Amino acid sequence: MKSRRFLPSTRKSLVGASWRLEHAFAIALLAVVLAALWTSLGFPARSRFMPLLTGVPGAVLIMVLVLFQRHAALGEIIGAS
Repeated sequence: MKSRRFLPSTRKSLVGASWRLEHAFAIALLAVVLAALWTSLGFPARSRFMPLLTGVPGAVLIMVLVLFQRHAALGEIIGAS
């Protein structure tokens, strides 16, 4: 009989946490920020500075949120062992 101990759970994602509504919101927000960045590339050089200045860090922070903060469980206390 095979051991199921090493088989991945269907509820878990590749990073080890279940998908929640806040992740879908972050993906939608990332799509809006990336669309704004894409639109700003058509602006004249002086006009695209502000959208790029705010959009690039925003996109990076949203990607960090989605990719690296998914392991935190609901109600998890930071630093608790």
